[in-house]
Amino acid sequence: SDPRAPVTSSAGFDDAPFWDYRIGPDGRYLFVSSACQGICGYPAQAFMDDATLLERLLHPEDAVVWRRHLRETLHGSNPGAVGCSGPLELRLAGADGRERWIEHRCLPLFDATGTFIGRRGIHYDITRHKGIETALARTTRLYATLGAFNEALLHATSQEVLFGELCRIAVDVGGLAGCVISLNRVPGDAGEPGGRTLVPVASAGIPFDLAANMPDDVGVEDPASLPPQRAFELEREYLCTDCRCESVSAAWREWAAQIGVTACFHEPIRRDERKLGVVSFLARRAEDFQPGLLDLLRSLTRNLTIGLRHHEQRGRERAHLEALRRNEAHLKAPVSYTHLRAHETIHAISYAV
Repeated sequence: SDPRAPVTSSAGFDDAPFWDYRIGPDGRYLFVSSACQGICGYPAQAFMDDATLLERLLHPEDAVVWRRHLRETLHGSNPGAVGCSGPLELRLAGADGRERWIEHRCLPLFDATGTFIGRRGIHYDITRHKGIETALARTTRLYATLGAFNEALLHATSQEVLFGELCRIAVDVGGLAGCVISLNRVPGDAGEPGGRTLVPVASAGIPFDLAANMPDDVGVEDPASLPPQRAFELEREYLCTDCRCESVSAAWREWAAQIGVTACFHEPIRRDERKLGVVSFLARRAEDFQPGLLDLLRSLTRNLTIGLRHHEQRGRERAHLEALRRNEAHLKAPVSYTHLRAHETIHAISYAV
């Protein structure tokens, strides 16, 4: 069909399932379908009254893209020459505060004389599609994270290396804001009197000096108000979806704000039947701790426990082999003979080469 065919202002689909609109050369809406309310929560009249509403609803990064798009398609030297445009994938905040995704497409409109009179655009709701896409990407990342750590288990040469690898992989592959591993100060169930119970020994995503300053239970009236302490003392996982809430100690709230995290997930570490410490996984958004990710973090901690057990067993085996080698070296050492009386008989074998 001829793109310059005349189009009247009423040429819109008000009963269509997609958000249909027509916009004039001055950027004001001439028509907005009622479907917009089902997508973003705002009625059509809100856009008719305020041409900049959509731009304000968009995510800041996408608002930049949208303004550039309007300049090219409405305010350029020859906007009518810009044909079908799109798709653009844009994020916007609905009236309920939830993020929505729309796919935008548009084309130029002309009157009977071929004069440019604006553009017709369509916004499709692709929120569900993006959700599936994100979930698939997340699942792929989860498997990659677990696979990377299992590979690290095979090559770790010490407990310290194993701790460092878990923290690094949780951040670099798992996409978390940070990860800190804290160990009980002394072996056993209780920390040293007068000293902190948990001491950070490895971290990733945040500088270690900040990780080392993670609030401890010294001087805290209610140690259970510290998320890592709660997980350690109760020997069960603890998820805090809002580090700013009043149930969390002021010290922890200040520390979390300093490193820019709002949610944390803490998993206790055990070796044999002894409490060893806590792994603290840190996120910038509570939404980052989806059920699939929590399952992954549990698996990482479980595999860490298995790895520590195997590392300890290998250490015992290496110590046993070293003892055998020392004993063998001792047996192979040259026999030192002494002068004996003539009537004595020597029964000895020399291994000297």
